[in-house]
Amino acid sequence: MNMYLSKSLPGVLVPKYYKSVDNLIEDAFRALLNLKPGLKVEMAIELYLKEEVSLSKAAEMAGMDIESFKDILK
Repeated sequence: MNMYLSKSLPGVLVPKYYKSVDNLIEDAFRALLNLKPGLKVEMAIELYLKEEVSLSKAAEMAGMDIESFKDILK
């Protein structure tokens, strides 16, 4: 995306479709994770390894049960 578009897009979209830039970013992030589901697992692993989330929370984020998530960590 070119610099002009990335700077002007929030100003165009937020007033019409979103309550705030944060809502726009959340929606864009959800769309990215839907397009690339593997990122959910990678993100969950990274957050778990950095001890920012628990094992059960990481498994939930990855859309897996705890035992399946543990298998990925091995």
